[in-house]
Amino acid sequence: MNPDLDKNEKDDEKILPDGQDGSGPAESKPLKQMKCEDIQPMILDYLNRELSDAFSLLVREHIRKCPNCKAVATEMKATVDALKKADTASPDLAAKLSVERRNKIMDEVVGGHQYQWVYLAFFIVAVFIVVWSALRMLAEIYDWGYKPIKLPEDQMFEINLRPVNKGTNAPGISTVTNLPGTNIMEQTKP
Repeated sequence: MNPDLDKNEKDDEKILPDGQDGSGPAESKPLKQMKCEDIQPMILDYLNRELSDAFSLLVREHIRKCPNCKAVATEMKATVDALKKADTASPDLAAKLSVERRNKIMDEVVGGHQYQWVYLAFFIVAVFIVVWSALRMLAEIYDWGYKPIKLPEDQMFEINLRPVNKGTNAPGISTVTNLPGTNIMEQTKP
């Protein structure tokens, strides 16, 4: 075992001065040094004054001695200050904006989605037409269309759709044929 390594491990374990638990004020006893990796996560809490007195003293002393951590703390402070300034808008900002500009902003915020259903409906119809056209083309290519059923010769019979009398001059009945079960008769006057 290396005695220097054991000494560094013991120093790393001891963060607070003897007799401190981190909740009370720091005593005047010297603090053990912490590594930069341990201090840097606490810098933001230190800047926001969220650390106990003992940890605040530890971070403050480390920042004072370490140039890398001092640069990190300076950058974090500048960022926090910029964010605090950015949170509030100037009170006369609304007065500076013209009515047209305000309406345009509100339309973009509130009414930007009012016509999206039109585009969706157009897209659905376009897809339907493309699919229907493709199926029709495939039906023509592969002859998927209507195919008449071929009956055997003995079951075939001829259907004549013309009237038998071909419009003879039967009294009281016109050329419209009388179909069974319907009242499609026109009475003609003699």
